Parts: sequence; C-alpha cells; structure tokens
Amino acid sequence: MEIVGKWSLDPFAPDHQDMVLVFLQDGRGVLEIYNWSLCWYETFRYMIQDNNIIIIGERRFDDNLQTKQIEEAPSQIRYDGKVSLTQGLDISGKQIDILEFEQPPLLSYFDEKRFGRVIFDVSQYQRPSFEEWRK
Repeated sequence: MEIVGKWSLDPFAPDHQDMVLVFLQDGRGVLEIYNWSLCWYETFRYMIQDNNIIIIGERRFDDNLQTKQIEEAPSQIRYDGKVSLTQGLDISGKQIDILEFEQPPLLSYFDEKRFGRVIFDVSQYQRPSFEEWRK
C-alpha cells in the first residue's frame, strides 16, 4: 500500500478548517491542523503491515500568539488499526485517491476517517512555518 504523500480533509468539506497528514518515505510523518491559519503541527512515525498502520506521535509544536514563541511538547497521537486506499470522488465530483482509516485516526481532534490525496511532490515537503501565517 503506497500512502506516501499528502492527505487532506479538504477535498470532502472545503472550509476554513483542515487536517493534513503527510507521510514521508522514511517512515516519518507530520499532522498539520488549520483553522483559517496553521494552529499546530505534530510529528510522528508510522509503520504499515498488510492493511494495518501504526502511528506513534513524537512532538507537538504550537504557536503561542501572545509571546510569538513556538512551544514544544510530547505528541499524544497513537493509532493502530486498518487503513485502505481506494478511488472516489471529492466534493466537486473529481476522481481522487482516498485514504480511509477503520477508526478516526485522531479522534481527540477530529472524527473524520477519510482523507483525499493532495497532488504534491512529497520529496519537497518542509515542515509548516508559523511565521508564514503571522504576516
């Protein structure tokens, strides 16, 4: 199963909120949370065996808007469950790859289970920047 890439909730419900999962080639990943702008992001490691994925959080990075400092804490992300890769339609009817989890992978944040692939060269991925959103 090839899940390397960038996956977003946006193809199914485009609005000011989004959750983006980035799976990199080296078994690392990043969760990005947006509400008009970047709210926080978390790093994680993942492993896939058959149709099962294990995601273990590493670090969480928050932007303290009062101090303009980036605060770092342990990530609470933990997921171990089935995942499938299928084809489907986004909200506009366009065909896209869909990554669907057996259970919501980040239930403490969102209860969505389906993410659409975002066309993106993941080899060029850089962690998000809070400074970019403060402008």
